[in-house]
Amino acid sequence: MIMVMVLRIFLFIGFCVAATCGESYLKITKIVCETHPSFIHNHSCALKPVNRYKTFILMDCWIKTQLRNSSVNLALYVRNSANIYKPFVINATINVCQLFAKSTQGAYGKIIKTIFSRFTNINHSCPFSIIFGETILKSTKIVCETHPNYIHNHTCALKPINRYRTYIQMDCWIKKELTNTSVNFAVYTRNSANIYKPFLINATINVCQLYAKNMQGPYGKILKTIFTRFTNINHSCPYSGNIVVKNAYWDTSLLPVALPPNSYKIVLTFYEDYPKTNYGFVAYYIEYIDIKAKPRKG
Repeated sequence: MIMVMVLRIFLFIGFCVAATCGESYLKITKIVCETHPSFIHNHSCALKPVNRYKTFILMDCWIKTQLRNSSVNLALYVRNSANIYKPFVINATINVCQLFAKSTQGAYGKIIKTIFSRFTNINHSCPFSIIFGETILKSTKIVCETHPNYIHNHTCALKPINRYRTYIQMDCWIKKELTNTSVNFAVYTRNSANIYKPFLINATINVCQLYAKNMQGPYGKILKTIFTRFTNINHSCPYSGNIVVKNAYWDTSLLPVALPPNSYKIVLTFYEDYPKTNYGFVAYYIEYIDIKAKPRKG
């Protein structure tokens, strides 16, 4: 197997002692980034000083070729009296795909996973991509409505991350315990008259049975993936108290079929004792767009 170096980052830090309190800290002094032009496009790499003791790392890049089996080598060097950096203690290679797919991480894998989860948008297993010339789902609008007897103090908003991705942020408080809740999952497409019409998918899934039984079906699997990945709904009924949706987004991999380029509306309608009580819905508007490579400056 031929391994290709896609990205190399050199981070220079100093171990200092604060004169005011006598405590030690790591001070970042320099960063250098190198990329493979066949894989990475328009990368930026810089330090942003915050105060005399802290400097933030700011990085941005576009992945041209989908990464399906990506690994990271973590190596530490110490500078000697001759001002030469020599290997020191740590030199480990971690498969990033397995890092997020499996629970076994090891000490250095845990470090890498913590850094990625805390400071980057690499929060899932492979593949990693923003592929030029292909299509993605771009969020444009979200609408939420709830039944006041069941849901209290709901919030519903989109958080732009970059020109291609927007996160869904939702929060609500369940006033009345839900013991037999279902979700209707429906997709609509916009026609030439700017009207959304039903399109392919319309299915109702009992969420309680979704977690209690193994029988899910393709649409149940989609909902379970969304709930487990982006919400605190990770168990069977009953549901009560605070429900949170954090940094959620629609991905083409979540849909069972490839959608033709167009504007779409995905509606999740929530029921208690289906179809007796409708206690809320979420309408999510998306469009398929082509990703175009950005012109390189200079």
